[in-house]
Order: sequence, then structure tokens, then C-alpha cells
Amino acid sequence: MQYLIYCFRETGANFLDYRGLSAVALVTSALSMLCVGLFFVIYVNIHEVVQALENEITMNIYLDEGLAENQILILERVILLNPEVGNLEFVSHRDAIEAYLERYQEEEALVASLGEQALPASFMVSLAPTHRTVAGVTSLAKKIEGIKGVSEIQYGQEWIQAFGWGTRLLMLIGSIVGATLALASIAIVANTIRLTLFNRKHDIDILRLLGATEAFIRGPFLVEGVEVGALGA
Repeated sequence: MQYLIYCFRETGANFLDYRGLSAVALVTSALSMLCVGLFFVIYVNIHEVVQALENEITMNIYLDEGLAENQILILERVILLNPEVGNLEFVSHRDAIEAYLERYQEEEALVASLGEQALPASFMVSLAPTHRTVAGVTSLAKKIEGIKGVSEIQYGQEWIQAFGWGTRLLMLIGSIVGATLALASIAIVANTIRLTLFNRKHDIDILRLLGATEAFIRGPFLVEGVEVGALGA
């Protein structure tokens, strides 16, 4: 207990005797923590944005013309067998036309001239939570594209591929930058500590001449390092 009190007392005295070095160590620690913290916040926010975009990925499976109701039901069951499928909704010709006209009312005359078969029936698929990724939607598309009765699959292929490539690149750059910042912060703090020890070499030599053990000498410096790190954080 007395040794601990001595360590804290010496730490306080060192802060006063070496104000300049203590200030440099404190500012260096604070700036290092700030840089790493800011990067971490940015990285987490980017990751959340990526996840939000992945959750919006859906797939439209357009069906061949003239399929009977029982064929559509069989297709539905086959598609639902895939673990990537979270929810499946059938969109009839009429439903597709109504949804289209809600967005493009000016095209009503054109759609009317084409008749009720203007837009194909389809399945609108939402991915299961565990498969809401670029890899998940791509895997599902490959499984479904060869099924009889499926005429076309749309899920924004070009956008999905570009998004997947961009996400991987962003995460790689983020990991490299994060590791670099962390190593740089450690190096800066370590060099600051070395500078502090070098400037107090005379005091350390005196303690050694008086017979102090290495553990006794290191104690105040360790406590000071903890305090500087805590204040810097």
C-alpha cells in the first residue's frame, strides 16, 4: 500500500517537474486515440450503410406466358425450397399493370393498347436475413435461372456486381488504414515514452545507485503511463 502511495506521489511530482514532457505525452496520446476513434466511427457507419443496402436487395423472377395455375404453384414451391429465399410474393399480370400505372400514369394509353398481357407475371423474392448479401442473391439467381417456366431474372445484376466489388475494396482499404493508424499511434506513444525516460535518465541512475530495484523504479512510470493513457482517452 505504501509503495502504491509512493508511485502516485512520484507521478504527481513528475507531472509538475516535467510539465512540458507530460503535456507532450498527454497531447500525443489524446490525438492518437482521437484518430483511431474517428476512423472506427467512420468504419462502423460505412459498414451499417452497406448492410442497409444489402437488406434492400430483392429479386424479380418473370414467368413464361401461358403457365397454368398448378404450374405456378409448383414453381413457387420449388423456389421456396432454396434457403436464400425469405419471402415470395406472386405478382399477376393485372397486379403488375396496376403497380406500373401507379408510377407511370402517363403510360396508361400505351398499356391499354397492349392488353392485359402487357406485363408478365412474376415472383417478387425477398432474401432470408442470413443471405442478404451479394453472394446470396447471386447464388439464388444461378439456382433459379435454369428452372423450366422461368423466362427472366432481374435483381440489378450490374449494380450488384459493382456494389460487391466496391464493398470488398472499401473494407480492404478500411482495414489497411485502420491497422496503419493503430500501428502509427503505438509507435508515436512508444517514442514519447522513450523520450520521457531519456530525459529522466539522471533520476533513474541515482535511484539505482541508492540500491532501488528495477520494479521499484518502474512503478511510478507505469502509473504515469496509465494516467496519461486514461486522460488522453
